[in-house]
Amino acid sequence: MECAVGKLLRGTGEVPERDGLRDTPKRVARALVFAGKGYEDTAKRALGGALFVEEELVHADGEIVMVRDITFFSTCESNLLPFYGRCHVAYIPKDGTIAGLSKFARIVEVFARRLQRQQKLTDEVAQAIFGEVKPHGVAVVIQGHHMVDGSDAPLRTTSAALGSLLPSNGDYWDEFCALMQLQGLYGTIPEPGFTAVFQKSPSTPMFTYVEPESLPFKIAKCLCGKLSNGNENGKHSNGHAQGNGNCNGREEMSPAGTSVSGEALRRHDLGAWRKDEHNISEMEEAVRVLIQGMGDDPSREGLRNTPSQYVQNLLKGTEGYEVSLENLASTLKGHEEAENVPQHPGPVVYLGVNVMSQCEHHLLPFYGRAHIALAPSPGMRHLSQVQVEQVVEAFSRRLQVQERLTRELAIAFSSLSRSAGVMVVVEAYHMCMVARGVQQKSSMTLTLATSGSYDEHKNRTVFLSHIAASRR
Repeated sequence: MECAVGKLLRGTGEVPERDGLRDTPKRVARALVFAGKGYEDTAKRALGGALFVEEELVHADGEIVMVRDITFFSTCESNLLPFYGRCHVAYIPKDGTIAGLSKFARIVEVFARRLQRQQKLTDEVAQAIFGEVKPHGVAVVIQGHHMVDGSDAPLRTTSAALGSLLPSNGDYWDEFCALMQLQGLYGTIPEPGFTAVFQKSPSTPMFTYVEPESLPFKIAKCLCGKLSNGNENGKHSNGHAQGNGNCNGREEMSPAGTSVSGEALRRHDLGAWRKDEHNISEMEEAVRVLIQGMGDDPSREGLRNTPSQYVQNLLKGTEGYEVSLENLASTLKGHEEAENVPQHPGPVVYLGVNVMSQCEHHLLPFYGRAHIALAPSPGMRHLSQVQVEQVVEAFSRRLQVQERLTRELAIAFSSLSRSAGVMVVVEAYHMCMVARGVQQKSSMTLTLATSGSYDEHKNRTVFLSHIAASRR
């Protein structure tokens, strides 16, 4: 499996031997084995004989028992991306037989830790409980977030029912739906076999001019292209004195426009390599090896097209390797005079720019928003909202770590805008935090990078306060 991951990395144009990727094959292989551990288990084993007869319930007439909000983490069989959410289980005990409540979570995990579709997962959980607990009826509702939909993914709701809880039996299904509403439920509960989608209102990126906070911007430019922030030490991060011309900028940004993955961008005719039919075929074969390593059959229905879909997504998600900082700068040439920012005393701010990238340590997505502030300077170049989004996308569509992405964006915007200072804040959710190991679906990572006047803490605080105020 590790060799297969290495083939996928090379197929994108990357160098698996570089720092940051050296242990990625091992991590990804280990994570996929963990994601497929449900193939080694059964519902019967998960239940473990935890069935009890309650005499008071033997003659009870169809009283529903519900276990809500069982968290699950699974892997989509069509693209090998994680999906996660909550599972709700209800059943009507028969002959007073009840199951240990924790066993329902174990049964859900058995089937979630396989390559799945959400409806299939819902059906398998319902069938397993119906077969092992043998109730009068069972109903299962799953609400899942799917990464293929991006950062504004709608909440998908699926259901399954058997026995007396079938909708065709009327009253019990209505009672089940009413119970689901007691603790609140986004959207509606579809009948078995159908999917309901609840779409939250997406946030809209925006840019604006911000009134100055009486901050004197001292402007001085070094030959390396970095702007002075007026600090007393007069040093850039690599130690040379500002303005003395001893920096060639290579310590932070390679000529290809990236710090760590420059080797990939220097590959001869990278675009042709990534489109080469033999290369794509090798990548698809590597995906089949990974599916087999997880414990499934890549030739079965539902998985036959998965290798092609996964490779297509991977290449799409890393097409930023084909774009350099010079490419981005060349699109602005010839428009410098027309695009100069009108004289305005305050910084230009872009809020809520979409970020969708892939963690280079786990080959899993991370997504969120970027906020950019550009401090004014004479001859500053205006960047439209579309251009800002293109820059963010170019650096996001690579195998990344959030810290490096944030720094690369700050360097890029400093070079492209010719501003007196740049500050970039990135807020992102990482699927490696959700679907692997610690399973923290609510954890968010925030990173920031600055240059020029925004190296001063008071200027940083002003911009962070502006971001917070925009959410009120």
